[in-house]
Amino acid sequence: MRTTIRQQCLHARRSLSPDLRTLKSQQIVDALWPLIRCCSTLGSYLAMPDEVDLTPLHDRCWATGIALMVPQIQSKTTFAWVRLSSPADLIEGPYGIKTSAHPEVNSWSALDAVLVPMVGFRVDGARLGMGGGYYDRGLPTVRETTRVIGVAFDCQEAPGIDAQWWDVSMPCVITESRTLINSAWRCAPRSQPSKSR
Repeated sequence: MRTTIRQQCLHARRSLSPDLRTLKSQQIVDALWPLIRCCSTLGSYLAMPDEVDLTPLHDRCWATGIALMVPQIQSKTTFAWVRLSSPADLIEGPYGIKTSAHPEVNSWSALDAVLVPMVGFRVDGARLGMGGGYYDRGLPTVRETTRVIGVAFDCQEAPGIDAQWWDVSMPCVITESRTLINSAWRCAPRSQPSKSR
């Protein structure tokens, strides 16, 4: 079920033309900026070709002195946050995912806000990722005051997502047309269900 929904969401995202993807990405950046402009340290991501492109937001961060952190994959289950101080820091990391060559590493708890890429989402904040679990493992360690924001295009909405106990829901989801706030910026992991005896 999750695999089918994931493929449907990826197909919808990939079906956007480059021009339309650029337009929708800019609309998302414009909606994000008021929510993160007061941050000192922002955790963001470097988009794959069909993801929401946050490059214009990164430019604003550099122009205003916000420290920008991006993922650097450490293993099959974890990544570290490394500083991206300019496009000159960009290198290709594992799995062909761009990252930063900068030596400065930060923990999840150092971030004032985290922008989370999504494959699919429900309007109540349930998130479907690529299946690696990187964000589900890391997000429960952010500070209570950290703003956690899921980022996706409208076409990635998938009401049929069956959230599991380990899935961390998004307190806020931003698309090109909507700002969906589902809690007071609190990002808490779900409790693992008790096993029946």
